[in-house]
Amino acid sequence: MLRYIGMWREDFTLSVNTERNFEMDVENALISGSIDLLKRENADESILEVVDFKTGNEKRLDEELTLQVQLYTIAARQALNLKVNKAYVHFLDAKKQVRIEVLTTPKQLDLACKTISDTITGITTLRFRRNPKNKKDCDKCDWKKFCPQKQ
Repeated sequence: MLRYIGMWREDFTLSVNTERNFEMDVENALISGSIDLLKRENADESILEVVDFKTGNEKRLDEELTLQVQLYTIAARQALNLKVNKAYVHFLDAKKQVRIEVLTTPKQLDLACKTISDTITGITTLRFRRNPKNKKDCDKCDWKKFCPQKQ
């Protein structure tokens, strides 16, 4: 905690909201969540950034985390009516603090929306694609009891 305070002191004066809840309707499904940190990009109070905190190190940044932060950006814009320009994943590693920007271009957010929409459609029509990277993924999967393709 002290390391974070020392390295990111400016965030405290730029913070707008922590643990900001949102709900939004997508494809007749209610998506809800909580954005870890909304902060001003600079002294301009109307331009914000999304920051999502994760434990571990930057090697954990994958498609799932990227999609999560892109979803938070979409929610901040659509459900909360906020002007968000940038989004980050901030890794709270014991040795260093790494904040990685997640792409939030219109093209990237459109792709994220399509992924979210396709996922909702799959859930509501009971179509689930098995997508393990290796056998160990099946062992840890929340849906292993229901998966018709389990290994």
